[in-house]
Amino acid sequence: MKKKETVKVMADKTMNDGSTITAKQEKTIQLKSGEACEVILDKTYKNENVKVKTYLLCFDVEGQTFILSGTMFKDFDSTIAEYRHVVETMRLK
Repeated sequence: MKKKETVKVMADKTMNDGSTITAKQEKTIQLKSGEACEVILDKTYKNENVKVKTYLLCFDVEGQTFILSGTMFKDFDSTIAEYRHVVETMRLK
């Protein structure tokens, strides 16, 4: 399965958590380790009136495919930048 298809399946799974998706961004980005697929979901939880972002990044490192996933409540841009930095510096033992 390709990165884009894989991350879309994972994103669809996160939609069944009682939240409302208010925005969805999908894009292919270039990292030092190669091409990666990124999905950012903006969500609102009605009962809690809480706004969050779910972040998914599908990428390859040394021939292995990984997905990083996280939920952010604040500092969205800096957290996404940190995820990308982790991927770019990741090495397998």
